[in-house]
Amino acid sequence: MSDLAMDSAGILIVDDTIANLRLLTQMLSEQGYRVRPVPSGERALEAARLNPPDLILLDIRMPEMDGYQVCAALRANAATRDIPIVFISAMDEVEDKVRAFEVGGVDYITKPFQFEEVLARVRTHLTLSQLQRELERHAENLEELVVEKMQELDQERAKALQMDKMASLGELATGIAHELNQPLTAITFEADYLRKIAEKADAESAALADLLPPAELGDIGKNLLEDVQRCRRIVDHLRTFGRLSEEHIEDVDLNTPIQDSLILVGMRLRDHNVTLNLHLAPDLPLIRADPYRLEQVFLNLMNNAEHAMTAMAEARAGHPKVLDITTGVDADYVWATVQDTGGGIPEAIQERIFDPFFTTKPVGQGTGLGLSISHDIIREFGGEITFESVPDEGTIFTLRFPLADVEESA
Repeated sequence: MSDLAMDSAGILIVDDTIANLRLLTQMLSEQGYRVRPVPSGERALEAARLNPPDLILLDIRMPEMDGYQVCAALRANAATRDIPIVFISAMDEVEDKVRAFEVGGVDYITKPFQFEEVLARVRTHLTLSQLQRELERHAENLEELVVEKMQELDQERAKALQMDKMASLGELATGIAHELNQPLTAITFEADYLRKIAEKADAESAALADLLPPAELGDIGKNLLEDVQRCRRIVDHLRTFGRLSEEHIEDVDLNTPIQDSLILVGMRLRDHNVTLNLHLAPDLPLIRADPYRLEQVFLNLMNNAEHAMTAMAEARAGHPKVLDITTGVDADYVWATVQDTGGGIPEAIQERIFDPFFTTKPVGQGTGLGLSISHDIIREFGGEITFESVPDEGTIFTLRFPLADVEESA
């Protein structure tokens, strides 16, 4: 109901005294309101149900069904519960008025009434009702806006996750190329060897078996198959890890994303002469998480560790580059630590390392999203990440995740 339509609002008047009905109907109609008079509670309920008014003026003392009962019935019906009800009655005891408000009335006018008072209260409650509806519409619009913005944030987060993945893969590109190059070189060599044997057998009209014993041929075939499978495993893992996909929560052995991340980062560590020590506890209890998101976390931590140790080794010749990754279980948590021998994190910036876009790497060598995204991923799966860092000695990150069965029962 707009401001322009306020004076044409629909008002239902309920009173068993016909003289009162006529008086109120005439006065309110002259003010432009659409008035419907009814002489009983039963007819009031029917009228309100068929065509809900904007406001109800309700007498209390009526035969068969009094005003209190009418009000309670209106409030019990979803279609009429929000209609403002103003009691208008000759009953002026305090307990009468208190009961009127208890059953759902918004105001109380005593008879004999002054029309100016009735008109003022009618206008007030029509205005309040209109404002209430507008507030509800704004709340609905706000809720829709919040949902829309949350969806946009989810999309931006997915883009950030994907950008971080691509940045990690970009840093690992050289190592991955080397990782693929080794089996491809072996495949090329072995295939060329077989070609030469075949050409020699053809030139000498000799049987292939005379030039290449079956056992040696079997070994070559086995080596070719293993090298092809190695290439396929790396390519398949790259395709799966790099894919933009929806989050998939499942039961995960924390050792698995660590081992999978080494498929991508292992060669980089070897190329930079990093000694890798794995201390993975067997038969870890499962956690609830997305394994590829966790792999992204460990890739970020290992990449950062390699950068820190390489920088430290350049600044201090002979400084050891050792990366220790350990897993275990403690009470209701599975944990993992990633410890490096880099230069450590300066105390002045330790509070900021999980902030988005914060990085200590040179321009062009980091997005500043890695640790921030890793922190959010771990928190999303009910876990936590902490760290300890000592200057010139290194940093240890500790990740803790609740057990799958504990999280489900929580």
